[in-house]
Amino acid sequence: MGGPGDPVTEFEATVWTRDDVALSLNIRLPAQPTAGDPVSPAASKGRTGFPVILDCHPYRKDDLFSFRRAGLYEYFNDRGIATARLDVRGTGRSGGSVPPSEYSDAEIDDCVEVIAWLAAQPWSNGSVGMWGISWSAINTLLVAARRPPALHACIAVHPSDELFASDIHYIDGLFHYDLYELSIDLLNGITPGPEFPLDERLLADRFDQPPWLASVLSHQSRDGYWQSRSLAPRYEKIACPVFLVGGWYDGYHECVFRLLDHLLVPAQAWVGPWSHVLPHMGGPGQPADWLAHAADWWDRWLRHESAPVTAAPHRQVSLFTRDWHAPASDDTTVTGTWRTSTSWPIPGMSETSLLLGEGTLTDPQPQPSASEVLVDSRPWIGKEVGHWWGDLAADQAPLDAECVIFESDPLGAEVAILGAPAARLWVKPAPGSHLFARLEDVAPDGRVTLVTGAGAGVPGSGDAAKLIELALHWTSWRFPAGHRIRLALSTALWPMFWPASSSGPVTIRLGGAEPSSLTLPVPPHAWGAAGGPADAQAFALRPGSWARPEPRWELDRRGDHAQFTWATSGSTELDFATMTSTQQLIFTVTGGPETEATASGEAIMNVESPSRSLTWQTQSSLRSSNGQYRYQFRRLLSNDGTVVRERMWEYAIPRRQQ
Repeated sequence: MGGPGDPVTEFEATVWTRDDVALSLNIRLPAQPTAGDPVSPAASKGRTGFPVILDCHPYRKDDLFSFRRAGLYEYFNDRGIATARLDVRGTGRSGGSVPPSEYSDAEIDDCVEVIAWLAAQPWSNGSVGMWGISWSAINTLLVAARRPPALHACIAVHPSDELFASDIHYIDGLFHYDLYELSIDLLNGITPGPEFPLDERLLADRFDQPPWLASVLSHQSRDGYWQSRSLAPRYEKIACPVFLVGGWYDGYHECVFRLLDHLLVPAQAWVGPWSHVLPHMGGPGQPADWLAHAADWWDRWLRHESAPVTAAPHRQVSLFTRDWHAPASDDTTVTGTWRTSTSWPIPGMSETSLLLGEGTLTDPQPQPSASEVLVDSRPWIGKEVGHWWGDLAADQAPLDAECVIFESDPLGAEVAILGAPAARLWVKPAPGSHLFARLEDVAPDGRVTLVTGAGAGVPGSGDAAKLIELALHWTSWRFPAGHRIRLALSTALWPMFWPASSSGPVTIRLGGAEPSSLTLPVPPHAWGAAGGPADAQAFALRPGSWARPEPRWELDRRGDHAQFTWATSGSTELDFATMTSTQQLIFTVTGGPETEATASGEAIMNVESPSRSLTWQTQSSLRSSNGQYRYQFRRLLSNDGTVVRERMWEYAIPRRQQ
């Protein structure tokens, strides 16, 4: 096998698909293997070659996201593993039209064909793995469910298995709009680098294709649009081993636990103190030595002899059990301990229930009389929660001052939880309203740390109270002695969630024969074994590479009107051009009998090369009022400052009461 410093072969390959689309694939091969190198048991007899791992996404592998190869693919090459990076058709350097949606059938079909092509190459040992983070983790799982014969293992980092309520568009089934929508519909219009040609065919395939957000707005429930592109509930379709990675500070981490529950194949999982990044990059907690573990995973399943995949499912689950930490600040430190279990679900789990009283959380006891509390939030509250569930959130105390809270007495002993807390709330119908619950840790000094939360639409028919069993997102947390457990309820969390169509109050019934309650999942005192992934130094990107920019948030409140500005900018230096992007969304919301909300956005990508300056620009306007979404989207393309192409789309879409 090759070793560190050995020469590699790097080239671009073209794979022609069943419908004559040319897909662009970047290949890196390590030093040539020797005849004695072990090969996959699935490979042809006597065959030598490299195992190959494939990563596929639409984020432009050769320019904007070329930083993702900085040290990452080289690491696997040094371990004797070939790497392949694929642009989704209609994006980057791949041909064809932009697909009509994320994770389209065409995209998954293409990946299946590329895997067969990789397995058939003379430098391949016939064994292929597929992996990725976020988008390329999602399509990895969808491809695995197709069971390509040469696909022998997967790694999915921050995946989602259910694209309606557990992805970026409808968090908890409620509409979410952010800079991602702007950026993806901007990138979809850009022609291939490094030439960035402007011929009519390319512009028709990309620039002229409608924005994806229009389809998102047209499917406001878990219909066939989402089901056809989601892994759930077809987990049994996956026939190869899967290594899963999640982060407590990432909005997708809950998917890992559903996959552990349902996969019928060997699976390993890490869930650590990370946001939406690869674990060796770290943040906000300590990075972990993920690259070495990933390479060992590929060696085990793509090269070394191993137990048949059809053997009894095996689980090895390493979870970072979080200690209390202060709300987000410059000096917030995320602490905790790793524990590892080879049994799943974790044996010996139990539950603790607390009843909701008048501002209290108490141990279960008879409450013969019932009472009611009104949850009635102004539609612009919620910025302290962050972008999605899992963010390292700000102090929740200012937000809680505008919410209905239920709080325990100071704890006499620490309370550790692991799993999905559940708020069982008896709620009177309130058509068009939302209800959000947040579980929090209140320190003796009054600082309030967000632990987890969830949201739901309120039932909208009849007069009698209905039970909403609101499963909060999976979490791990240790409430220290002397701290208080708090449950906070509100009817708004903006801008994470688009404001509800109705700003009226929601009535919660307390006490009585069927009281509202909070249930906490409690692990055994010492489950599994102490220990988990080894620490690693934070991964340093090479000089000049592009890193995910942190958004800037600004809120301006005036009377019954609020404005929220959300912006990013970033730049990357390439051998052939400088690519600079800016994005801005301005949200506004006005309270009243019917809440009105708008979002005006602009995204710009400037490509500055020695020969010319190209600028792709998108402008969007989204408004909800009178039971309708009105959406306008405009693309402009300028060459040396002169507009050479422009397209406009307008939509009026009925708004579903959620």
